Amino acid sequence: MKDNWEPDTTVKEAQALYASFKTTSELLLDDTRMLVDKYRMKLRSMDLTELDIKETKELGAIIKLIPSMVKDLDEAERAIAKELSQNDRVRGAQEKAIYEDL
Repeated sequence: MKDNWEPDTTVKEAQALYASFKTTSELLLDDTRMLVDKYRMKLRSMDLTELDIKETKELGAIIKLIPSMVKDLDEAERAIAKELSQNDRVRGAQEKAIYEDL
Protein backbone atom coordinates (compact mmCIF):
# COMPACT_ATOMS: atom_id res chain seq x y z
CA MET A 1 0.00 0.00 0.00
CA LYS A 2 1.05 3.54 -0.56
CA ASP A 3 2.15 5.56 2.48
CA ASN A 4 -0.51 8.19 1.85
CA TRP A 5 -3.38 5.70 1.40
CA GLU A 6 -6.59 6.64 3.16
CA PRO A 7 -9.58 4.30 3.52
CA ASP A 8 -12.58 5.31 1.44
CA THR A 9 -16.16 5.27 2.69
CA THR A 10 -16.70 1.65 1.66
CA VAL A 11 -13.70 0.50 3.69
CA LYS A 12 -14.76 2.62 6.67
CA GLU A 13 -18.27 1.16 6.53
CA ALA A 14 -16.83 -2.36 6.37
CA GLN A 15 -14.61 -1.60 9.38
CA ALA A 16 -17.60 -0.32 11.34
CA LEU A 17 -19.63 -3.40 10.42
CA TYR A 18 -16.78 -5.70 11.45
CA ALA A 19 -16.36 -3.83 14.75
CA SER A 20 -20.07 -4.27 15.47
CA PHE A 21 -19.54 -8.05 15.59
CA LYS A 22 -17.08 -7.74 18.46
CA THR A 23 -18.13 -8.30 22.04
CA THR A 24 -17.63 -5.64 24.69
CA SER A 25 -14.74 -7.67 26.07
CA GLU A 26 -13.01 -7.66 22.69
CA LEU A 27 -13.53 -3.92 22.32
CA LEU A 28 -12.06 -3.30 25.78
CA LEU A 29 -9.08 -5.47 24.90
CA ASP A 30 -8.55 -3.45 21.70
CA ASP A 31 -8.67 -0.24 23.76
CA THR A 32 -6.15 -1.66 26.22
CA ARG A 33 -3.81 -2.62 23.39
CA MET A 34 -4.07 0.92 22.05
CA LEU A 35 -3.09 2.34 25.46
CA VAL A 36 -0.11 -0.02 25.68
CA ASP A 37 0.99 1.07 22.20
CA LYS A 38 0.74 4.72 23.26
CA TYR A 39 2.95 3.99 26.28
CA ARG A 40 5.44 2.33 23.94
CA MET A 41 5.45 5.34 21.61
CA LYS A 42 5.93 7.69 24.57
CA LEU A 43 8.88 5.67 25.86
CA ARG A 44 10.49 5.60 22.42
CA SER A 45 10.01 9.31 21.83
CA MET A 46 11.63 10.43 25.08
CA ASP A 47 15.08 11.97 24.83
CA LEU A 48 16.75 10.32 27.80
CA THR A 49 19.63 12.80 27.82
CA GLU A 50 17.43 15.80 28.53
CA LEU A 51 14.90 14.53 31.06
CA ASP A 52 13.78 16.83 33.83
CA ILE A 53 12.65 15.55 37.23
CA LYS A 54 8.97 15.36 36.28
CA GLU A 55 9.71 13.36 33.13
CA THR A 56 12.05 11.04 35.04
CA LYS A 57 9.31 10.31 37.59
CA GLU A 58 6.80 9.78 34.77
CA LEU A 59 9.19 7.38 33.03
CA GLY A 60 9.73 5.46 36.26
CA ALA A 61 5.98 5.17 36.82
CA ILE A 62 5.45 3.84 33.29
CA ILE A 63 8.26 1.31 33.69
CA LYS A 64 6.74 0.07 36.97
CA LEU A 65 3.38 -0.42 35.23
CA ILE A 66 4.73 -2.49 32.33
CA PRO A 67 4.96 -5.94 34.02
CA SER A 68 1.42 -5.75 35.41
CA MET A 69 0.10 -4.41 32.10
CA VAL A 70 1.68 -7.30 30.20
CA LYS A 71 0.28 -9.83 32.69
CA ASP A 72 -3.20 -8.27 32.65
CA LEU A 73 -3.23 -8.07 28.86
CA ASP A 74 -2.21 -11.72 28.59
CA GLU A 75 -4.96 -12.76 31.03
CA ALA A 76 -7.53 -10.70 29.14
CA GLU A 77 -6.53 -12.28 25.83
CA ARG A 78 -6.87 -15.76 27.32
CA ALA A 79 -10.27 -14.95 28.83
CA ILE A 80 -11.57 -13.59 25.54
CA ALA A 81 -10.25 -16.60 23.61
CA LYS A 82 -12.07 -18.86 26.09
CA GLU A 83 -15.24 -16.77 25.78
CA LEU A 84 -15.12 -16.94 21.98
CA SER A 85 -14.62 -20.70 21.97
CA GLN A 86 -17.59 -21.11 24.33
CA ASN A 87 -19.72 -18.84 22.13
CA ASP A 88 -18.82 -20.93 19.08
CA ARG A 89 -20.10 -24.03 20.86
CA VAL A 90 -23.33 -22.26 21.79
CA ARG A 91 -23.84 -20.87 18.28
CA GLY A 92 -23.68 -24.30 16.71
CA ALA A 93 -20.13 -24.81 15.56
CA GLN A 94 -20.84 -28.53 15.57
CA GLU A 95 -21.81 -30.82 12.74
CA LYS A 96 -25.16 -32.53 12.77
CA ALA A 97 -25.42 -36.27 12.79
CA ILE A 98 -27.16 -38.06 9.97
CA TYR A 99 -30.98 -37.82 10.29
CA GLU A 100 -30.70 -35.47 13.27
CA ASP A 101 -33.24 -33.08 11.71
CA LEU A 102 -35.92 -35.72 11.35
